Amino acid sequence: MTAPKRKHVPRITQLDSASLDKEINSVLKLEVEEILRSTAPYALTRYEPEIDALLSLLVWKLSVYDKGATFGQSLLDLKYYNSSSRKRILLAALVIGGKYVISRTRTVAKVLIDESNFHVVEQVFRTADTLFRIANLANRVIFLTEGQYPGLAERVLRMPPTPASEQHNRNVGYSYMTRELLWHSLIELLLFVLPLINYRAWYAKVRSLFRTKSELREFDTPELTLMSTCAVCNEKPILPQHIGCSHVFCAYCVKGNLAASKAFQCPLCGALAENKVRPLII
Repeated sequence: MTAPKRKHVPRITQLDSASLDKEINSVLKLEVEEILRSTAPYALTRYEPEIDALLSLLVWKLSVYDKGATFGQSLLDLKYYNSSSRKRILLAALVIGGKYVISRTRTVAKVLIDESNFHVVEQVFRTADTLFRIANLANRVIFLTEGQYPGLAERVLRMPPTPASEQHNRNVGYSYMTRELLWHSLIELLLFVLPLINYRAWYAKVRSLFRTKSELREFDTPELTLMSTCAVCNEKPILPQHIGCSHVFCAYCVKGNLAASKAFQCPLCGALAENKVRPLII
């Protein structure tokens, strides 16, 4: 009896299911770590490979072994194509067992092998890790081309994801991505344009339209007291300056604003500051 023909599954759906699996495992591990911190904190460092393997086996038993799909695949209405019990066990051996053996073999090698010869073993581990990463990269490139096996173990066992039901149909919308790109472009445009706009000059022009005659009074003598504050930053004035009105400014505030706009005015009374900045003699 031949297996039913596998239906096409979008690449984004397969990648999303793998991301969901990683999130589920990380959340579960975080909860276990919180429990162990208050009961057996030493176990987090001493038995971390065993804890990871046991949690992964628990998730595998409740998902892949019982239902033929990971939790991430179940959420997206997927399952493994033509997966027998034997293939499911082999998948756990490759993914979970392989990771555990690699992590523990290195630890055991440090204890059993003489330190003078351990560099050879360490080089073997590095070579194996490099080869595994290259194989993983090659598999990802092939997956992006043909869209069948998102993981290296799935390719070895010939277990690609397939729709779990006949009504499976996931329409991927890109409206959110389009909106994010538009906002990102708009923000970049604003960051480029805003520094070019002399908003202080525009503010001075608008303020001059609504200024009354009483606000045009200039050449008053400012009075510096313990309660005096800068008309710009509203803090105690540093190196007090005045511009011919009755208000006090920090030297940095008034000169910095003049450098930005020659039409700088006192924000409290509207007096023009150009060519009138003088140090305030106490």
